[in-house]
Amino acid sequence: MAVEFETFRQKHDPQGRLDWTFPFLLGSGESISTATVEVVDSASSAVDAATDLVIESTSWGRISATEYGVTVWISGGTAGTDYYLRCHIETSATPLSRKAETTKRLRCRQG
Repeated sequence: MAVEFETFRQKHDPQGRLDWTFPFLLGSGESISTATVEVVDSASSAVDAATDLVIESTSWGRISATEYGVTVWISGGTAGTDYYLRCHIETSATPLSRKAETTKRLRCRQG
């Protein structure tokens, strides 16, 4: 059975460099303490070490009162290819931090 992933609305141009955001709803007083974004294989969820999609930088912060976002800057890729980006966060919740993960599909299309 194939796994369905949410797709970013906008398409990525392999000649461009754009930012993409993963939103997370957090509790009052909670924030993201660490975040990572990786390109993964859609079938196995393993990191795709051979990818030509480049993750240039990752940052995170508040979007609204309870919503935080992890933003990743992407370049490269091959037109006609769908890439799967997995975002993993840990929060500042105490006594134990919460962990969350989501994967989204990024469609790479020329122009």
